[in-house]
Amino acid sequence: MEIQSIVNDTLCNLLIASDYIENYLLEDPHLANNFVQIIKNLKNRFIIKNNKLCNSDGSVAKLPIELSLKNRMGALQRSEIVKVLNNHFYSFEIRMDDSYEHQRIIFFVYDKTFQSIIMTYGFTKQNGIKITDTTNFAGNKTDFIRNDVYINDNEELWRGDEEHAIKYTG
Repeated sequence: MEIQSIVNDTLCNLLIASDYIENYLLEDPHLANNFVQIIKNLKNRFIIKNNKLCNSDGSVAKLPIELSLKNRMGALQRSEIVKVLNNHFYSFEIRMDDSYEHQRIIFFVYDKTFQSIIMTYGFTKQNGIKITDTTNFAGNKTDFIRNDVYINDNEELWRGDEEHAIKYTG
């Protein structure tokens, strides 16, 4: 399974996942380490089958997916790292939680020509600031992109050609 990101979206003001990851997550060693652990976990334990996130044996994965990650104090803490977005058909959310900030990356699963998780948007929630609308908007856009890829065959528009596709190896 591959982990990829869309390469552009000029039609909305959300930050695409690759920019969020490179300019925010990877700039913080703690967040970068947890992000790499999540990517490794997804790549090693799961596959995409029939447009669903599945365990390596082919059974549908039980969501939310949990993993122990180190907090900023170095202690292991059980975290929900992947869940399905409520009221969305195809959108999932990668979750990383700090004390007051909550990092989110929205994605959909793809198995039309190869198995992949396609990350779309990234953003940070802060305690006390309600941005449910951002999550819903990102979920709606992600569902739209997924359908545009599957139904209209616009894969290259969103993820770029093979040479320019953004991939995460973990």
